[in-house]
Amino acid sequence: SNEISTTPVNFTFDEGILLVDGTLDGLPASPFPTDEEVDLFYDELLSDYSYTNWDIATQGSPPLTEIAKYSSIIWHTDDISNYPFVDGVYNMKSYLLAGGNLLASCWKQLCMISEDFQNNFLYLDESTFHDQADFAGAFGMNGFNDIAVDTAKIPLPNWGDNLQYVNKFLPIEDADAIFTYDSFSNDPDWENAVCGQRFSGDYKIYILGFPLYYMMQEEAENIFQSILEDFGELSSAENY
Repeated sequence: SNEISTTPVNFTFDEGILLVDGTLDGLPASPFPTDEEVDLFYDELLSDYSYTNWDIATQGSPPLTEIAKYSSIIWHTDDISNYPFVDGVYNMKSYLLAGGNLLASCWKQLCMISEDFQNNFLYLDESTFHDQADFAGAFGMNGFNDIAVDTAKIPLPNWGDNLQYVNKFLPIEDADAIFTYDSFSNDPDWENAVCGQRFSGDYKIYILGFPLYYMMQEEAENIFQSILEDFGELSSAENY
């Protein structure tokens, strides 16, 4: 029979938060944000926490031996060209099965993840994105407040004051909705459709079908604080 070899991975979960930047860095002339703009936004959201930054554009997807160090992963994709988890689904499956926590802020490509990963690890189904600029914000549920689009950050003029390519999906099994779609046009297929959910079992996972970078900052900070508190992450003051 074939010979195989394996390397055991020790999931220490002792280095706090890993912030994975899956955004394709925009050029200065691009309508989409630059790497510096995205970094500054998330640095302010995490100003009360100690965290490690991982930039996929320069470092590639983080290996399993790296993500195994962190108790919580925040994975964000704030452009419409990148594919979240595309090079690391196996690693993310292993991380979650070991008991890690994940917050994923996705844009457009959520529905392009394998059905197995969506159904059996993220606990969502029937994900799709809206091909019209119709997302004005999200209505909060189950302890979360409403959140609105920051109209000053809309990347393309023909989008008006709304975002295009936001995802909706159906929570399955024990997952429950935390945000629903606020349709600018009151499209019956999208108004109040689920666009954010959470799951708590052997691991905790939050999935957002919209990019946090384009949301009002103070409201995004409140989301982070609620989720990181649920993850059991301590703020810098609490750590001190």
